[in-house]
Amino acid sequence: MAAADPVMEADRLKERVRRAFANVERPPNGALHAPDVGEDGLLLEQDFRDKPDWRTLDAAFLDQAPCGFGSALSFFSPAALRYFLPAYLIADLEVRLDRVDVASRLSAPFTEAARNTAVNRRRYGSLTRFEEGQQRFAEFTVEEVAAIAAFLEHKAAADHAGVLPIAEALANYWRPRLARG
Repeated sequence: MAAADPVMEADRLKERVRRAFANVERPPNGALHAPDVGEDGLLLEQDFRDKPDWRTLDAAFLDQAPCGFGSALSFFSPAALRYFLPAYLIADLEVRLDRVDVASRLSAPFTEAARNTAVNRRRYGSLTRFEEGQQRFAEFTVEEVAAIAAFLEHKAAADHAGVLPIAEALANYWRPRLARG
């Protein structure tokens, strides 16, 4: 049996992402950053304030936002993450991101190590990185989760060095979440 064409596979995934996230509404300005992220949140708000449609965002912008740090995926509110994530997924599938590692951002919260790693005990008590990740993705629909899982499967097949964290995340969170609906 012949191996799948990676370009065709990426094109199918991009279309799947577009369909899955087509009806997600953009959160209003002022609600784009997660609470308690300080100045990083203000920088993120500033950079994304005039970005009304994720479909029009340039990969170079995504790779730098906010303000050259390339850390927006860490500071979005859950609603903004849900809205802007497809732009990052598509830019990654097009191999147009140099700084932002989307697969890592989607995998790191759901590894075995993250299950027992506290976010910040003084501020959040016993909340773990795993639990925080679950909260960030709680509002994603089954179709959106399926698109993310397909993206991660694609990345694992293409990047043998990053397979372990992706495999753990798929087994620990993304596949079970998909099975729950």
